[in-house]
Amino acid sequence: MAQALLNTKQVMAGFGVSDMTLWAWRQGSKTRDCLPFHKEGRFVSFKESEMKAYAKVHGLTWSSTMAAADHTEAVQPGPKPKLTATTAKPAKVKTAAQKMKSAAAPLPRPASVGKSKRKLPTQTQAQA
Repeated sequence: MAQALLNTKQVMAGFGVSDMTLWAWRQGSKTRDCLPFHKEGRFVSFKESEMKAYAKVHGLTWSSTMAAADHTEAVQPGPKPKLTATTAKPAKVKTAAQKMKSAAAPLPRPASVGKSKRKLPTQTQAQA
């Protein structure tokens, strides 16, 4: 019995990754074996049994894509849509201490604060 082949979008949906990640997995690395694929001309296809085995060996999650083959347009590479806030932030409520602090008159500054310690030249020093 011939096994059905999966296309790139189906494998992207099965692993939940982008096309560039699949390309990198197909190339392999020092620590990871190459992702098994079948190439005919310029078309790349994958066997589901090989994808399950690859996921098991490398500790990845694989969801069956044969049932989700029609939903491949939902997995698109690129920026994801931003979620809108469903609840508004609660208004800040001032405590009694904060109300008293804001209502109180500011304290006078000490005389030493803000004065320069450098002495200005006197008239006699400026004339010399």
